[in-house]
Amino acid sequence: MKRTGWVVLLVMAISAFAASAQTDCGCASDVEPACYETFRSVELIGIDVVVPGEYFSFHNTMTTPLITGWRVETLDGLLVKYEMFASPKGHNESYVWDLTAQDGTPVGDGFYRIVVSTTSTPEIESFVKIVNCCCSSCWGWNCCPTLCNCCQPSHCSTGCGEPYLILSTAGTRSCCGLRVTIFGTFEATP
Repeated sequence: MKRTGWVVLLVMAISAFAASAQTDCGCASDVEPACYETFRSVELIGIDVVVPGEYFSFHNTMTTPLITGWRVETLDGLLVKYEMFASPKGHNESYVWDLTAQDGTPVGDGFYRIVVSTTSTPEIESFVKIVNCCCSSCWGWNCCPTLCNCCQPSHCSTGCGEPYLILSTAGTRSCCGLRVTIFGTFEATP
């Protein structure tokens, strides 16, 4: 009787392992991008454009791409937030998406596409996944899960010599929306 129990337990364990291997542990989906970065709903997303040195030799140009604006869309292409500039800005400027829509309301959890437009390159894009962290909006509790990067690559590759985005945490906010803390550096020149 004891042997039968162990055999049944072993068969169940092997079946569970095989099922998880076939479903890719729940990481792959037809509706999620192949490469994305995960942020908590209390984190602000810093957006920086990187134009690698190889860009100029690869494209045989001396003209640096200037930024004309940036936007955030859902995966379905719905416009969430946008900022277009009256005159182009340098590629070394940073931008922050505060995880709000154009009307100032917080966005929900899910996947979003961040797109930066320039004067001389195709649109530069990155995908993000927002994970809800707020269980009780104003009592100091939050439900921020540990973000596991086991299913996503550590760096989303781009083409050789192509500009790309670096996304980072640019501060946090409370679930109430009453506090925003932004981290950065300040440099003064004489």
